[in-house]
Amino acid sequence: CIKKNFFLQHSMSTFKHPSKKGEKITLSIDDIINFFQKNPQIAKYQVNPYSVDKLMMLLDNEKLAALEEEFNEHPNGIELPNFILLMKSAIVHPHEDRFKLVNGLIKLFEDIDINGDNHMEWSEFTQYIIDAVIGEKETKFFDARFEKDRELTEGEILDEAYSRKTKRYILSKNVDNTLHSNLIKRICYLPFNDHMLVLEQNQRKMKIYNPKDCSMKYTIEPKFEDKAFILDCCYATTLNLIGAVTSDRRVIIWENNNSKREVVNLKKDVLRTGIWYLPQHKAWITSGSDHALRVDIIGVPTFPEKEKAKLEDRVWKSHTNKIMDVVEISQPKLVASCSLDGTIKLWDLTET
Repeated sequence: CIKKNFFLQHSMSTFKHPSKKGEKITLSIDDIINFFQKNPQIAKYQVNPYSVDKLMMLLDNEKLAALEEEFNEHPNGIELPNFILLMKSAIVHPHEDRFKLVNGLIKLFEDIDINGDNHMEWSEFTQYIIDAVIGEKETKFFDARFEKDRELTEGEILDEAYSRKTKRYILSKNVDNTLHSNLIKRICYLPFNDHMLVLEQNQRKMKIYNPKDCSMKYTIEPKFEDKAFILDCCYATTLNLIGAVTSDRRVIIWENNNSKREVVNLKKDVLRTGIWYLPQHKAWITSGSDHALRVDIIGVPTFPEKEKAKLEDRVWKSHTNKIMDVVEISQPKLVASCSLDGTIKLWDLTET
């Protein structure tokens, strides 16, 4: 650790203050900021006690509310000096820790300002609190739970859901300059070849893009009627298969490789409007124009025959309008569907 007298001696020799001999030197916030920015090696000699989680713990709800009011007065964000002044006034700290506090606040500002515009908005500040503090608590809490090698209780599952932190993303510099024929209805990532599957509304082809340069590599067109088009598509990661439903009542599945071979091309009695793959159930599930769900065990050669017989030709109907999305739930093992009828339904596909 750096000694206090060394720090003061070094800092006084670094600051060039136009004061007379014997006159008391008063340092401004800008002086302290400039000092740490010009002498980053000073911070390497010690572990700053004002880490991100420590700084956040020093802010209670009342202080956060006061900070929000200050942020709201600057819709374009506040700069580093203003941020330090606000935080210093909100955090109670010993006078001798002022340099350490400012150093910690500078690092905090740089971490939050991921786009490098030297401005911090309230939304960025609060999101960083969630990522840094709640995320750390979540990791410690659930690491201890899983070490016991047991299933989580219902309460612990809810706690995990509520405490799940949101990932922070930075906008890519790559720009899609492709002229699309219509609205983009669906996009799926294909990890097998690091490509993107794009489906435009009312189109006969699915387009495969390279995300690194946003260039279109090739297209996939089903074998169907002349006036038909693709209604929906999805990707089965564990099988490396692409599935689609079409306006001529077909369910079609392709291999995601250079051959793009059709594995399945079946015409159904009811028009299918959506398709999803359920990896835990090892099945494809489709929604129909009759607002019902159906399971198809197709393209899954390893599926047990007994379980296959239970699920094939089964119809789950409860919605009264178009089904918009379907997802799997791990614990308990269920399927959830949402519809334009304003409801969410939970399904146990194992029940007869």
